[in-house]
Amino acid sequence: MTISRNIEFVNNNAKVYYSGQQLNGVVRIGLDVETQIKTFTILPAGISEFPFSVQLPNNLATSYEGTYGQVRYIVSLNIETSSTERNHVPEALMENFTIIRPLNLNTVRAFQMPMYTRLTARFNKCFFICCWKTPNLTLFARLPVSGYCAGQIMNLTLRLVNSTGVVVYKILVQFVLVVTYRSNEGLQKKENLQLDEKRIEVFRNGTATCDITVPSVPPTTFSDYHIVGFNYFLRIVVVTGLTHRNPVFNIPIIIGTFPILDEVLSAAARRENTADPVVPATEEAFIRRSPSIISLNSTYLPPYSDEDPPTYEEAIRGTLPRNENFVPSYPTYRRATSYSCETLNL
Repeated sequence: MTISRNIEFVNNNAKVYYSGQQLNGVVRIGLDVETQIKTFTILPAGISEFPFSVQLPNNLATSYEGTYGQVRYIVSLNIETSSTERNHVPEALMENFTIIRPLNLNTVRAFQMPMYTRLTARFNKCFFICCWKTPNLTLFARLPVSGYCAGQIMNLTLRLVNSTGVVVYKILVQFVLVVTYRSNEGLQKKENLQLDEKRIEVFRNGTATCDITVPSVPPTTFSDYHIVGFNYFLRIVVVTGLTHRNPVFNIPIIIGTFPILDEVLSAAARRENTADPVVPATEEAFIRRSPSIISLNSTYLPPYSDEDPPTYEEAIRGTLPRNENFVPSYPTYRRATSYSCETLNL
């Protein structure tokens, strides 16, 4: 007896679903002879099809393959035949697929606000037995919005005011993913992954811009009950001479699954008609000003009315140290928007 098997996800070649959606599929079983399944069903020779459907819960965690833990979703097909034919049955067939917890950046005003920070540092200087603190090195940083999606360009504007007398050779801008793993016993382990780095040559009191493309990564997590959570920031490293410690600043950002629409951003700006807010420069402070739990309902779920739908690209390899047989895919947008190419002279 020969058995062929296939699991197909209906109208979803990317095998990507959002929590709260319905998963539809078809199982195909091919037999060369009539076969009894368990004790009550007889399958004829040829191809037999079995459709299936699963309503996915709203609170499913996003698929992820990490160093210390994984979130995986699998459709499994196991055929149980009569005892006389059991030796001819192959092992269970398993098909991996991606689930994403959606985060529509148009639903929360905080995600649409500019990220505008002022960061300072001082150095120690010594001459013989005398030591003193230098004046401030001040870094102004601005992003047009606080939330982006994979594939979008973050246009970061920096202005450096260096009154210290210490030479600044360059500035490094690093895109960092913080993965938090949680056990059932309440233990936590964090992993910082630097996924990209840009270099900026900065002159004394100079201004520079830096374009950072968001890689294919999972959306930000706002609740702490998932076994794996994700947060993001831009790490700014001011590189000075060997005799001084390089100042390091973190700028928190939000990564979503559906980008801010220009019309939503324009309407919000008209309503508020205020100057750029100064956002706290710590990740904890930024998360506190955002919702602790993003509520979900059917209006937030894809498909959206959109002429430029996302592609689903495999997660950046730097986040995948283990499973070589399956790579989660995340929504990626290549669209041009007003805020993704904005330049501001600080």
